[in-house]
Amino acid sequence: MLKFILRRCLEAIPTLFILITISFFMMRLAPGSPFTGERTLPPEVMANIEAKYHLNDPIMTQYFSYLKQLAHGDFGPSFKYKDYSVNDLVASSFPVSAKLGAAAFFLAVILGVSAGVIAALKQNTKWDYTVMGLAMTGVVIPSFVVAPLLVMIFAIILHWLPGGGWNGGALKFMILPMVALSLAYIASIARITRGSMIEVLHSNFIRTARAKGLPMRRIILRHALKPALLPVLSYMGPAFVGIITGSMVIETIYGLPGIGQLFVNGALNRDYSLVLSLTILVGALTILFNAIVDVLYAVIDPENPLLILELAMMLSKKNSETLENFSEKLEVEGRSLWQDARRRFMHNRAAVASLIVLVLIALFVILAPMLSQFAYDDTDWAMMSSAPDMESGHYFGTDSSGRDLLVRVAIGGRISLMVGVAAALVAVVVGTLYGSLSGYLGGKVDSVMMRLLEILNSFPFMFFVILLVTFFGQNILLIFVAIGMVSWLDMARIVRGQTLSLKRKEFIEAAQVGGVSTSGIVIRHIVPNVLGVVVVYASLLVPSMILFESFLSFLGLGTQEPLSSWGALLSDGANSMEVSPWLLLFPAGFLVVTLFCFNFIGDGLRDALDPKDR
Repeated sequence: MLKFILRRCLEAIPTLFILITISFFMMRLAPGSPFTGERTLPPEVMANIEAKYHLNDPIMTQYFSYLKQLAHGDFGPSFKYKDYSVNDLVASSFPVSAKLGAAAFFLAVILGVSAGVIAALKQNTKWDYTVMGLAMTGVVIPSFVVAPLLVMIFAIILHWLPGGGWNGGALKFMILPMVALSLAYIASIARITRGSMIEVLHSNFIRTARAKGLPMRRIILRHALKPALLPVLSYMGPAFVGIITGSMVIETIYGLPGIGQLFVNGALNRDYSLVLSLTILVGALTILFNAIVDVLYAVIDPENPLLILELAMMLSKKNSETLENFSEKLEVEGRSLWQDARRRFMHNRAAVASLIVLVLIALFVILAPMLSQFAYDDTDWAMMSSAPDMESGHYFGTDSSGRDLLVRVAIGGRISLMVGVAAALVAVVVGTLYGSLSGYLGGKVDSVMMRLLEILNSFPFMFFVILLVTFFGQNILLIFVAIGMVSWLDMARIVRGQTLSLKRKEFIEAAQVGGVSTSGIVIRHIVPNVLGVVVVYASLLVPSMILFESFLSFLGLGTQEPLSSWGALLSDGANSMEVSPWLLLFPAGFLVVTLFCFNFIGDGLRDALDPKDR
């Protein structure tokens, strides 16, 4: 146990060092300057300022100086907030995010686990369907949609709670942001707990306990709950990171002085020291929480913590049942895998209905701008901020600039769907090739590639993408690439696991004996046989990527005027929801329905390719 904990702590040191190094050079090599603003400074003044902050020193000199500062616990001066050091800014903002994040985290764990256990005990009853329906709703409705809706209902209409502010962290000021931040994680934990608890309840040791006449409450609390919580433990590390990074938009909507809002302001103003310190802070917390999760597994099973960890990581995925022994399906005679999967998918009414609705949405976003009498950038000066009106032809109303909302929702849908699909394709290509090569080559190569994957997984990639967008420009192509870079890590790990199973099959050994090259075996034999897993995961990845792009656009870092996306429209609608609620409701409705469709299709594909149903 002690050896495992010590090794895990030692592994965190080089990971943190690499995080600091990459973050530093990315900041320093980015175009622009923290002192380049709307007003152009004379060259002499600029040179003096850069000399004061040592920005004109050689890059390696700056790097070693920064490491020396970090060793003394000094993050350096802020270039934007000149009256404060970075240490002062972080010290004042971190407690806000930490308090809000901790409250949302514990609320998510308590409610999520309770709901998941109830759904598992009442499987296939109205309780189960209700809990899972609410869980699906929580997953597909993003926090930047929930947050303004909560403000509209509880602050503007009912006047029960304040709609913003912090007031020293008073409870009534925390309730709305805490609920908005935790809702998605409550839903995810409930789904994970339900699936794991159902598996445990069908185990032999639970049947034995029932046969001995033990009370059901004792069976659940003393025997079933502990193994069922393994996937929840594996989810806690990523959940914590998601709560911290997701707090950016919550802090923006509710006007909270936390590190999320501080990071966005620092990135937009190129405050290198501030952004770098927050990136390191969040990355270090990510590494710390992942290490704590690993140690918890060591406590649960001190004899083989790594085996339990790998098992729970796989169970925690929504598509875990699809991944389990997938390659064995390829040997079944009779109907082909794809014929059998298509038959089961077509019998899934929710998945088929979602596919039809998704096709209709795609037709709408393609055809509506072509058939409308208005262009997406046309301004109707007589109908500014007009409510939906059939006579004028503005069926969804107009925005504050008099532009037709129906056309802008359709144009925004084009961009959001393109970003989601394109980013998923990037993840599929990169993740599939990386994972298949790592699994097939094995040995030291596999070990190095997996350690690199762990290092990349420790990066706060939400911060990384925001930095790319703010420093290198806000264009659609960069958004595609940036989001794709975030999404391929899980795909690579999943494909690697399948490759480790496939490479021991007879047809792979026959190809090796026949002299087929490594690249030929990977591309012609391994990749085609993991496509089923890839298809399922990609279908679940697209809605995540749409949410990611919408999140960036909501912060003003995505598409720029006159173009738009659903996230940008939601941002505009949230700012004017008190007087023009249709500006929020229409894009939110399309986004939520689209995410529902993708999730139901993903679940349908997962069930269709489930080997247990063969």
